[in-house]
Amino acid sequence: MTALPTSIPRLPAALPTVPEDRLEGRVLPASGWWTLNQLQRGGRMTQDHHQLNQLAAVLGARGRGTDVYMSQGVFERPSRRAVHLSHITHAYVDLDSYKSPMMSDGKGIDVVARLVLWDCDEWEIPRPSCIVHSGRGLYLKWFWREPVPRAEAGRAMAINRALVRSFRDFGADPAAVDLSRILRVVGSVNSRSGKTVEVVWSNDADGDVVRYDFGDFADAVLPTGDALVARSAAIVPLSRPGAERAVTPREAVEELRRLGRKPFDRED
Repeated sequence: MTALPTSIPRLPAALPTVPEDRLEGRVLPASGWWTLNQLQRGGRMTQDHHQLNQLAAVLGARGRGTDVYMSQGVFERPSRRAVHLSHITHAYVDLDSYKSPMMSDGKGIDVVARLVLWDCDEWEIPRPSCIVHSGRGLYLKWFWREPVPRAEAGRAMAINRALVRSFRDFGADPAAVDLSRILRVVGSVNSRSGKTVEVVWSNDADGDVVRYDFGDFADAVLPTGDALVARSAAIVPLSRPGAERAVTPREAVEELRRLGRKPFDRED
């Protein structure tokens, strides 16, 4: 495991070989399908579908191979199409830090991980539940306290996009936001570097990894501010003291501006 500064907590030295639903700390739904993918010579990607109750057995048998990936979402049938998504278990960002001019000057993975945490604290972004070394870059993952249903797919993708914007200086991949995404399996080997994919930092509290409430996390991460105030101004009339009528949306916006708020109106 990559050495980390003392300011970054380490994972326990001995991790279970194949934790059933806790390979990285996710909370999984009771049932569903996931995929195991493997890159073959010549660039062909194979894909096998498995039920969640087979997770431990499949990863135990094949999860430590070379260039092994798995779906990040859970699906209602043996398909990795977004239309068949069943549940979302976490948000994620794929940092190609080796491509970032700011990060590609010889900084080690431990330094990049430390800078990520500093950025989180500086900009009031919730710290990831874990940071995974992909063999070259980093995966940042935020686990939900309970699986989020497909109905929240739009907001889940918006969270991924917002996190990509927050970590763009670290080489965040803007394409890695879809909910049918596959990422490398912890314990597998990245053929490009010859390094093992591993959890290099875990956000632990009271002996367990930190997980987030999906709704609260969305409120903290998604841009609201001006757009939300403008929407509220358009649908909730403001009444001035002594006035009999409700003001128009444009007047509502001007009233908010007079009070020091800076919403956008429709013309903006």
